[in-house]
Amino acid sequence: MSTAESQRRIRRKRRAAGLCVRCDQPAKDSLCSACKRNNTYHNKHLAYHARRAAGVCVRCGEDSNGRTLCPGCTVWKAERRAALLAATREPLRLSERQPGDAYYRCAWCGEFKCEQPLKLCSGCQAEYQEMMAGMPAEMGD
Repeated sequence: MSTAESQRRIRRKRRAAGLCVRCDQPAKDSLCSACKRNNTYHNKHLAYHARRAAGVCVRCGEDSNGRTLCPGCTVWKAERRAALLAATREPLRLSERQPGDAYYRCAWCGEFKCEQPLKLCSGCQAEYQEMMAGMPAEMGD
């Protein structure tokens, strides 16, 4: 018996028993949820490389003249990247800081309100103190 035939027989037995044909875990279909998720990722990976080899846009599948992205998707990616960079840019750069400016992120709310790193801003500090006041002493330590 060849390896392919023995594997086919094992898959049939697992399927009949209601198990995943890959990992032998209980499954409603032929694959459990973890194997389905992995299979979906694998298929997307294969589709990306097939589109790349064919010379079409890896995002939408249109002709891209041998580039990875077509002109429309290139513009979309540039706009998206610019928006993400603008959202994460620190509002106060080193050259713009004045003495006494708060330029560290609060550990709770993430706003640039702290004068020291890894601290809470005054609003979050008050909220934290209020929350801790209502807890039993052994939990607050």
